Amino acid sequence: MSMSLSVTNPCIRLNDMPTRSVKDLKPGMSGWTQAWAMWKDDAGRFWLRQNYSLYDEKSIGIEMLVTVKDDGVIVVDTSNVHNHLWETESPGLAEACSIPITTVHTKRNPSYL
Repeated sequence: MSMSLSVTNPCIRLNDMPTRSVKDLKPGMSGWTQAWAMWKDDAGRFWLRQNYSLYDEKSIGIEMLVTVKDDGVIVVDTSNVHNHLWETESPGLAEACSIPITTVHTKRNPSYL
């Protein structure tokens, strides 16, 4: 039997691989993920891809904090993300596999969002 492992961030050691993803977030939980997990639609709404891995700690390339508040509100904090521009993507399959983001916090120039 052959197994393959896809590593999206080469700076992560194998024993640091996550055991959960965005879709596993429940109210009161949070985790760190990659900036590419978030995308923007034509109307300027932000979405979070459910299949992206979550980590307990921030590291190189894992700089975006996702929190689900107790009331279910999804908050994404991009203030630690550097050099990433969220471009508009067309909905479709991406939207079907994503969840809408309620609030985006950033200390960066809003034009990057």
